[in-house]
Amino acid sequence: HAEWIPLASDIEPRLQAREPVTRQEIGLESGSSISATFGNLYKVSGSGYLRVLSEILNRFPKHFHLFAGAGNVKAIRSHLHNQGVLPRVRFLGHVEDVAPLLGMIDVYLASFPHSGGHSLLEAMGAGKPIVVLRFPPDSHYNSGAELVGTPELIAPGEANYIEIADRLLRNPSLREKQSQVMLNRFRAEFRPDRLGERYKAFLAHFER
Repeated sequence: HAEWIPLASDIEPRLQAREPVTRQEIGLESGSSISATFGNLYKVSGSGYLRVLSEILNRFPKHFHLFAGAGNVKAIRSHLHNQGVLPRVRFLGHVEDVAPLLGMIDVYLASFPHSGGHSLLEAMGAGKPIVVLRFPPDSHYNSGAELVGTPELIAPGEANYIEIADRLLRNPSLREKQSQVMLNRFRAEFRPDRLGERYKAFLAHFER
């Protein structure tokens, strides 16, 4: 008997308790839309993810992207500079709590091949549409697709990832719809009390 149960996220009470950061406070008031990726920067340093992010930024000249996480930015900045998109990327470094950032975000772009499952749950619990890349079942990478669980947001390849992000950024009503889908899924499957039930059921299996 085996089951993977993610770490619980208390994002909902944290969103209520913390004052949100505004676009004006970090100089992004001119942006038409904002995406973000959270977690250690080693997760976003692969050429595939950076290639996808650069294409999205090039398609939307007024779009900005946020990174929140510790790590070496040199290679990442170099790649984005070469693609001409670095001025619209912000590196916030290690952030103790990402909850205040979530209010300004339109779309969460999951890194790959390492997505950071907890970061996905944080975005999901804040009702943000998430774009994630799916890996084959026998892959040793955990893309987070099983957490998102919504076919419209799960890309089988990099080109599909770009197209999903493109549709979300161009269509506010689609973003709103998928935001509600993500929030509903979080509340049904990943709230702390729900995960607690799953942990108890898992442990009870071994007590029989």
